[in-house]
Amino acid sequence: MKNDTSPEMLAEWHRRYQELSPEERLKRGFSLMDAGRAMAEYAVRKRFPGASEEDFKRELIRWLYGDEAAAMVSRLDYPEVKTALS
Repeated sequence: MKNDTSPEMLAEWHRRYQELSPEERLKRGFSLMDAGRAMAEYAVRKRFPGASEEDFKRELIRWLYGDEAAAMVSRLDYPEVKTALS
C-alpha cells in the first residue's frame, strides 16, 4: 500500500490520537465502522441492483464476512448448519 503521508505528519497524527480519551477513540472507531458498512452496502446494491432484500443481506454478509458466514446465514450451502439450526 502506498503511503503518501510524511513521517512528520504521521508522528503528529499518532501524538494527537494518543491524547484522545478512550471514549473518543471508541466513538471514532464506531464512526469508521459505520462508514465502512455504508460503503459496503452501497457497493452491494450497485453490484446487485435488482436483488431482493434477502439476497441483498446475504451478499452484504458475504462482502463483509466471507462466503462461509453468508452460507451459514442462508443455511443453503452447509447442510450440517441447516440441520443443527432447524
